Amino acid sequence: MLDLIIEGLGSALLPCSLVLLIPGLAVTVGAGRDRYIAAIAFLVGATLYTWLVASERGGQIPDTSAGIIFAVASLASTPRPSSRRLPKLSLAAGLLTGVAAAGIWVPCTGEALADLQEGLPDRSFDGILDQGLYIFCVLSPIVLTLLGLNALKKRTLAKFLKPAGYIAAGLLMIFALLVITDMHNDIISQLISWSV
Repeated sequence: MLDLIIEGLGSALLPCSLVLLIPGLAVTVGAGRDRYIAAIAFLVGATLYTWLVASERGGQIPDTSAGIIFAVASLASTPRPSSRRLPKLSLAAGLLTGVAAAGIWVPCTGEALADLQEGLPDRSFDGILDQGLYIFCVLSPIVLTLLGLNALKKRTLAKFLKPAGYIAAGLLMIFALLVITDMHNDIISQLISWSV
């Protein structure tokens, strides 16, 4: 278990994890005051999807579907004129973006993750906890971002969230365009080669 945690934390620092981290950070920051809901939903979406695929209980999401999800999440992350909270929107955006990001992500597979995923088809639902632990470790920069945002004064945070929301929406739209136009595979291959 410790080796899985260390490997996940190490993977968070590798370029191949950017495919998972950038959309996760974008949907989290773009959710504004509902960022915790979006972050947890992203973690759950990415964990469920990777577990279903690795345990051979589910199939791959088509790239076009992932691109459409990124585009919708971009719209959901765009700051709104009112400061009304929309927790259900943040929940849906986080969950679906987690699925989409995990769908195009190629993990920096080390020995611990390889052992875990090799055994998942033979394990019952307990494997999802180990998969979730690994994903949580890879997503540790999102946790650090949440802690950093909490450290800001309320007034400073309010000034930060609106421009950050526009940047988050832009990043998600770039992901959408790259995936829909099928340009993401070359970028992901390059990130993997930098990770080895």
